[in-house]
Amino acid sequence: SQKKLLCSMKSFVVFLYLLYYFSVSLCFVSVQIPVSYIHFGNLPLYLQAAIEISSHNNPVVVFRDQESFYNDTETKNSTKVTYVNVNHYFREANEFSKIYKYLTPSADGIISRQHYEYELRCFQRWFVLKEYLEAQHLDRIFYSDSDSIVFTNMTEVCGNQRGKCSAIVNIEDQLHDFHWVGAGESSSWTLIAITDLCQFITAIYKSYVSTLELKYKAGSIVCDMSVIWLWWVALKRNEQNKWEYGTPFETSNPAKFENAFRYSKSLSIPSANIDGNITVCNGMDVVQGSAFDHYHGFNKLSYEFDRSKGAPYAALSYCMHSGGKPESLTKPKVGIIVNNFHYQGGQKKRLVQDVCSFIHISQQPIENPNVRAACK
Repeated sequence: SQKKLLCSMKSFVVFLYLLYYFSVSLCFVSVQIPVSYIHFGNLPLYLQAAIEISSHNNPVVVFRDQESFYNDTETKNSTKVTYVNVNHYFREANEFSKIYKYLTPSADGIISRQHYEYELRCFQRWFVLKEYLEAQHLDRIFYSDSDSIVFTNMTEVCGNQRGKCSAIVNIEDQLHDFHWVGAGESSSWTLIAITDLCQFITAIYKSYVSTLELKYKAGSIVCDMSVIWLWWVALKRNEQNKWEYGTPFETSNPAKFENAFRYSKSLSIPSANIDGNITVCNGMDVVQGSAFDHYHGFNKLSYEFDRSKGAPYAALSYCMHSGGKPESLTKPKVGIIVNNFHYQGGQKKRLVQDVCSFIHISQQPIENPNVRAACK
């Protein structure tokens, strides 16, 4: 009887182990990396179109301010999109506003309140995402600007293909010493990476603002892209091989990039990644045949739509001429899947037209009634 009891206990332990294993496995599989948008005010049609196509392959979270949160009710009845009140995750963003210094050169010396708020919110968005990840017990999130559309599945692209990357930002050519562009308009973040970035942003405005003023005095705007660049430099300057992750392999002017990196490296800036557990990758690098777009409106790019991938297929390796690098040093890829497109400034009017074209080709239904009407 003791043997039977022992056998039963072993079987029960094995059962519990298997139950735990499959529960963990199912939880892991079910956790999708959401695509997030942050927008203040009513949703313009181009953003509704961006949300529509991004939600075809991803769960989407849209952060909105209190004033507009209950507007556009027809866009809230979505099965794929979650609308969140941004003020629920704004505590650290408010704290940062107390130390923020507006450093944008103006010809007449007058500060535009609207532009001041815009630049401040560009910084505050990273604190919002950090608080959201903490509150929701999530490890990863993908952020997209309001004028950027996402084609591919970010769980596959960022979680699997680029699983080593704690963060993915777009590091482009640096054309002079004060170029300072580390773009987050289409970026992936783990909690540890965005926490490190927020700590860096806070530290630089508390104790190193004189470094930012160097750029301002040179007649160049200081924005969140400037600080993301300096954060990237702080991460890279301590690596034995600083070119290992995310540094351009091919640029239009390698000497200028090297000079800009060395100059930024010489500046007084906060430390980053003290524990050494963060790896930041360049989104413009080609990984398993795909890359992130950093061109605005993909002007003059030749592409085809790959229905099997649900994404455009770029016939030009634009990323390798703006800061990215090919997968192979001997056989660089000429055609790549483009994970997203970014439409800045006047290109926004093309965004809705292109979304309609892409959805028509992919033959997917349109959930948002406003976008459906625009695509008729």
